[in-house]
Amino acid sequence: MPAAGRRRRVRSMPSIRPPRPRPGAALPAAALAGALIALPSATAVAAPAGPANLRVTAVTATTPSVAAGATLAVRDTTRNTGRARARASHTRYYLSADVAASLAARRASTADPRGADADVALVGARAVPALRPARAARARRTVRVTVPATVRPGTYRLLACADDRGAVREARETDNCRAGGPVTVSGGTAATGDFTSFNDALAVLPDARIASQLPSLKGLGCTPAVPRRAVKDLRAALRGARAALTVQVGAPAMAAFASSTEARTADAARGAALGALTEGNLGAALVAQLRAAELAPHDRDVLQNTAALATSAGLPNEALALLDAATKADPVTPLASGLDRRAGAAQIRAVALQQLGRAAEARTVLARVPALDPALGAEAASSQAADLLCAGGSDAAVIAKLRRSAKRRATATGEPTPPTAFDESGGRASTLRPFRFPANPRQAAELKPYYDDLAMGRAAAEIDARNQARDEVQARLRDREVGPAQRRRELALRRVISQVHARPEAKALFDAAGREVDEAITISNAFFNPPDGQESRWLELSRAASDACRNVRPNPRPCEIQRMRETCTPEVKAATARIVDHLSRARAYAEQELALQSRIISGLASNFDDPDNRAEQVLLIQSLEHIASLSFIGPLQGWGVHLRRTYDECVESPDGSADPAAATPDAAAGSIEGPEACNAVTKSFNFVLDTSKLIDLPTKLPKIKVNCERIQVAYEFGKSNWAQAFAQVDWKFRAGTVTAFVGVRGKIEIAGREDQLKGGLYITASKDGVEDLGFRVSPGSSVKIGPVVEIQTKADWDLSFVPGFQALGGLVSGV
Repeated sequence: MPAAGRRRRVRSMPSIRPPRPRPGAALPAAALAGALIALPSATAVAAPAGPANLRVTAVTATTPSVAAGATLAVRDTTRNTGRARARASHTRYYLSADVAASLAARRASTADPRGADADVALVGARAVPALRPARAARARRTVRVTVPATVRPGTYRLLACADDRGAVREARETDNCRAGGPVTVSGGTAATGDFTSFNDALAVLPDARIASQLPSLKGLGCTPAVPRRAVKDLRAALRGARAALTVQVGAPAMAAFASSTEARTADAARGAALGALTEGNLGAALVAQLRAAELAPHDRDVLQNTAALATSAGLPNEALALLDAATKADPVTPLASGLDRRAGAAQIRAVALQQLGRAAEARTVLARVPALDPALGAEAASSQAADLLCAGGSDAAVIAKLRRSAKRRATATGEPTPPTAFDESGGRASTLRPFRFPANPRQAAELKPYYDDLAMGRAAAEIDARNQARDEVQARLRDREVGPAQRRRELALRRVISQVHARPEAKALFDAAGREVDEAITISNAFFNPPDGQESRWLELSRAASDACRNVRPNPRPCEIQRMRETCTPEVKAATARIVDHLSRARAYAEQELALQSRIISGLASNFDDPDNRAEQVLLIQSLEHIASLSFIGPLQGWGVHLRRTYDECVESPDGSADPAAATPDAAAGSIEGPEACNAVTKSFNFVLDTSKLIDLPTKLPKIKVNCERIQVAYEFGKSNWAQAFAQVDWKFRAGTVTAFVGVRGKIEIAGREDQLKGGLYITASKDGVEDLGFRVSPGSSVKIGPVVEIQTKADWDLSFVPGFQALGGLVSGV
């Protein structure tokens, strides 16, 4: 599975709760990236009677030395020493530092082919044709195999192993290999820098905090051993894992993934598994990884990744069978992490053995991991500590095991120790972009399109440009040629950078900014949209205004508006000041957090040798700045929506004139005009064109109303005089908004006066997009003056859905 890449979302399915995990069994991403390389060992035995028997009888290398990562030319002879015909097979090649140890490991192995974890598998194989008894197949030309770049410098023996994919049923499975002469490997993976393990790049908890967590870890992880079951081969392992998953996540979830696009190719399934794993959905990850194994059964990395996930899901028997099957496959792609596949396979195998209660075997395997690859030393120590914990070891002994291979130490303050392997001193702090806060309610309403543009229009273009630049940088990083030591160092450095946000000082600033934003949202919601069915302050004021003007005739609406301006306007002004005050403080905290993180990240980035790595971190800082600058816009957008909707009642001054201090110097910021040309009295006069009453037609026609601020087109379905469905569109040309309102209306007509009540859904939009959405109740009355003029009073009581949507958007932006 790739160590890096875009996350893919998998169809929702429940996560698995592993039935028998053990502390330390969870593998790091680096360990998941490896794949098993096994060596069938050799011994000299007499030719058996019975089935076929394949042996390598000669092997040589054309050169006595090779550089790590280069190719080696070899020749060999494979002979059938049995009494039956041998089907076509493959001979593969290894480097062994200890041939005698390889033979002992093969004799102890139960897999076919027999393997030895300590030997280095060379990439490449020779196809051997079918052989009749006593016949041999000699390589007609040299076979070029690749020495992995992770091999340590030193002198090895070349080994060639017949039937190294277990294709032939043989009389003996222990005599396939033959050792050739010595091969000296130069170069290799001598690590630079101060770290020796991936976990050394992370902060570590103090001993006291680890000790406090050990009892709960023991209760959760030290469960009875999983019963041992024989799993014959890869097909049986996949079938068993799929059956277990069907029980745990359900057949519908399995079928949902099977029908998705991610299930069509092995690469897509691997990407889906990685995405699910990073989201913490182990069930979806294993389902996707199983599909990848079914589609790519000869990919060693895919099989090893599947084994790792199987151990995390409590399926150790299937995991061991998958690891055995991986020995028959060749790696398709080199490991980007620079890890030794053997070390990753040994780590996974040890976890599976621990889950089966085979503790002694697990300890033997874990002891080999640091020697195979020091980068997994701390991870192996974690598994050893888990074994010690479950065996009843003392807290001190468990913690000592964790500390033994790690160079990190906790501070005396009891806080996690920050990583010290890389220099952070050369960084520079970044600042937030300029931002305009409203000075008063009118500006809050008029700046709403400006905030929308920042949060949606400009933001989308900026994100697209940054993502394109990041893709180009990452493509260059993938295509470059680097040694495993440098790649490991880069991975450790990236891991340190990914944890900068979790440092106590950064987290404290983030939390402080969040509290200020929450306070601003609370003020806004209390005034216009309180939670849990509470009555908003605006509705209280509106009800009081209606009660005070109830006896005003013939049109109480001007009285209600005047009363609202006297009560609502000053309260809105005070609320706006409080909201801006909280959000200004939130911006200050966000700016401090950005300065801290950008200084640390840019300092760490200076440790990269490659300019593209440094460029990638610059893009990260830009992304952090963008997220911080958007974190306090949401409350201003929501507040602006409410103020634009209640502009006449709660934003204008009590005398109906604009507040000179409220003028917005930026004419492009909004489109609301002053109220002088259209006051409460002129708004109540409507010119009505009802063509259905002027012309007798079999079908009804729309009714058109026009006044000083809007044009309304309404259509009623049916001819009932009491209740019927309606749809209307209002264009408020002064505000620049269009509102669609659909629902049911009821009306009563008495002596030229019409009282009506409308209720339904509404949506308001402007040139900047959707501004409001919700449920509206609209009581009103009208008196006709002639055929085309009426005096109308009405009130719109809205339950807006927008604040809830904006709160959700704020959560998404915050993530």
